[in-house]
Amino acid sequence: MIRLDSIVKRYGQDINDPLAVDNVTIEFDYGKLYAIVGKSGSGKTTLLNIIAGLLSPTSGYIYLDGVDISNYNEKEKAAYRNKKIGYVFQSFYLEPKMSVLDNVCLPMIIAGEKKNVREEKAKVILEQLGLLEYLGKKVSKMSGGEQQRVAIARALINDASIILADEPTGNLDTQNGLAVMEEIKRLSNAGKLVILVTHNLEHAHKYADVILELSDGKIIREEINENY
Repeated sequence: MIRLDSIVKRYGQDINDPLAVDNVTIEFDYGKLYAIVGKSGSGKTTLLNIIAGLLSPTSGYIYLDGVDISNYNEKEKAAYRNKKIGYVFQSFYLEPKMSVLDNVCLPMIIAGEKKNVREEKAKVILEQLGLLEYLGKKVSKMSGGEQQRVAIARALINDASIILADEPTGNLDTQNGLAVMEEIKRLSNAGKLVILVTHNLEHAHKYADVILELSDGKIIREEINENY
């Protein structure tokens, strides 16, 4: 479980500077998919990046499984991201000149895992995502939907218990977008905590267990999806 307690994020030093995140308190539980929706500039990605440890809040507390991680230093944040967080970006952020296998293995390379261990694990995940036949293919030669599934595989390689996805279908056509959302939903069904930022309200209502709407950095609506 992740709990945010009175999280504030202000860009700038002046107390009158606008707040990107304004006093957010919320709990996120394992085995659920949360969709964060709202207009551009509402604070969605900022909130996701605070959860990921990519941004530090101006004030407030972050608890991971009851442990306060709010004051982690940069080394501790890096370890937290590598061990606990799988991040799926809208723009994939894959290395275009590298193979599918090498892209998926990157987090384990950073973690110092042996080559044979990381490659065997990557093959298992790629097989689950229907990508085993593309092991040696450069990602620059793949479709957008295929690249996003590679990005999901990379997010899973270190057994992350928390999956963060920032507009993961934003650059995809309808068919590939639905395929990616099915994979993301499968992750929450398998017990992972999934937090999705999306402008696609249809996806939010079809797949999310909980929909959170942000406006001016505040949660203005929390909707429990009765379908789940």
